Amino acid sequence: MPLTGSGLGSMTFTSHVALFPTAAASTRVNALTGVTPHNPAQKLIEGLAAGVANTILATKWNGLITGAADPPGTASPIQFTFPAAPAAAAKFLAVSGWVGPSSALFAESVIQNMILNVASMGILQGDTSLTVGTGSGTFPDPSFTAATQAALEASLMSTLPAGLMATGVFGQGDVPGSPINAKLASSIPYYAAAYALGLATLTATVPYIGTGATASAAAGVVTGSVL
Repeated sequence: MPLTGSGLGSMTFTSHVALFPTAAASTRVNALTGVTPHNPAQKLIEGLAAGVANTILATKWNGLITGAADPPGTASPIQFTFPAAPAAAAKFLAVSGWVGPSSALFAESVIQNMILNVASMGILQGDTSLTVGTGSGTFPDPSFTAATQAALEASLMSTLPAGLMATGVFGQGDVPGSPINAKLASSIPYYAAAYALGLATLTATVPYIGTGATASAAAGVVTGSVL
């Protein structure tokens, strides 16, 4: 299925309940300010998922392509993995300083599993190569990983608050439509740093098909998008 914020949120909340069974029945409401009945954990995950998906779908991923000099090279969509998903959960705990009894499970659910669910939903579409035709694109290109991580983190600093604000249940003064409250806003850098670390390791080997020439080409950069 294509990657969407709503789909990612639903999948991640389902696995969250498996780790925190009592979360399924949790309900909160504030009729005085217009906050309708909702499940707090579900809304948190939905808001974060929207931000993560919006950043991913707007990102160009860099790979290294090698092969024959028979451009243009075209690729079919392919699945990918995120090897650093567990490290991203550890990063969240490290930067947030959270050491409570539920901290590790929360990080596993909301950070690690969110990232792994992106990989189970999305596909990587390699862009057309104008330098190499028949060959393979290896993602990530290590020379771009640090820059990709920084760009992802910067994007998430905007998309995560926007996603959470859109839920209508985390507003300042508990007022729907207002910017997210200060406590949640203070945690955005922790989420952004953790997600960026994991997402920057998007890994795939993408086969490319060219025109059939046999001369080898110099290695080059190829980009791709998550769909």
